[in-house]
Amino acid sequence: MPQRTIYYRRAEWGFPEWNGLTVSEALAECLRYLPNSVDTQLGSGLRQAAVRHRLEQGDRRYLHVASWTPGQLASTVPHTDATNLPDVDLATEDPGDDWDYLNGDGMVMVSGNHCLILPSGITQPAMERYLKSLLLLARNNGADLPEWAENFQLVSIADNAAIQLLFDQGVKRISLDIGQYLETARNREETRPRRNIVQNLGMDVLMDLVRRDEDRRQIEAAENVNAQLVISLNGNKRGIQAETLTAIAQDVTEENPDDIVFVTRTGQNYKRGDLIIKQQVELPLDGQTVNYRQAWTRMAEYFDDLQQTGILEL
Repeated sequence: MPQRTIYYRRAEWGFPEWNGLTVSEALAECLRYLPNSVDTQLGSGLRQAAVRHRLEQGDRRYLHVASWTPGQLASTVPHTDATNLPDVDLATEDPGDDWDYLNGDGMVMVSGNHCLILPSGITQPAMERYLKSLLLLARNNGADLPEWAENFQLVSIADNAAIQLLFDQGVKRISLDIGQYLETARNREETRPRRNIVQNLGMDVLMDLVRRDEDRRQIEAAENVNAQLVISLNGNKRGIQAETLTAIAQDVTEENPDDIVFVTRTGQNYKRGDLIIKQQVELPLDGQTVNYRQAWTRMAEYFDDLQQTGILEL
């Protein structure tokens, strides 16, 4: 069976007027005002998305979000005997009026400010943007939600066990990819109350290398600026403490799991995605995706495990 990854995220607002509203409570209010799949449809132009299935169990909200391209030609494969396969041609046909050509989908489970995401074609950032847009849509339609309800960030949490393993092996080198950091930083400064380590380093490097404001503005406008910072550690000296590694892993950018790489003295490479709380699961395919009920069940089991370990209370 193919593997899928369940990612753990924790919601953070960073606004002083936050009064204890949780993402789960906000979604409950939102879905009361958007009771049908068509009510949750968002998007413009080619890409559309909607909640196709939902379930509420106490404080837990389960969503199956599907994305599609209206009217796009969909590939078809004729059903035929295996012996005739060399003579079979792939064809395309226009989807019918009640068809949706699935670009991808994803599962979400929310309890309090804890969120599990199981993507299947839709990226994690896209899932987060959809949830925020859904809350904004509900508020604009009269839902009892504060103006800042959709301004949360879903933040990944460092896995202490993975960090300890990294520390035990010893860190030889840390590589930070700060390419195109300025455009990313500008987009996130509007919602994120603090800069992460990549943004700070990138801005400091730019300020030191490029003195003239006019030159910096030209670089900021460019989309092909790429840079990498490498930190090498002397093996004869005292290494980085596990607490420091945890802070670095926690503080790197949430958008791209591959923009920081730890190289250990044993030659192992650990990307940021290897150092956060997540779980790989096996799920049977359902067409080009997985069955949403089976996915929800595995997500609930994983959430129960996280609760028992005490990680959610940190």
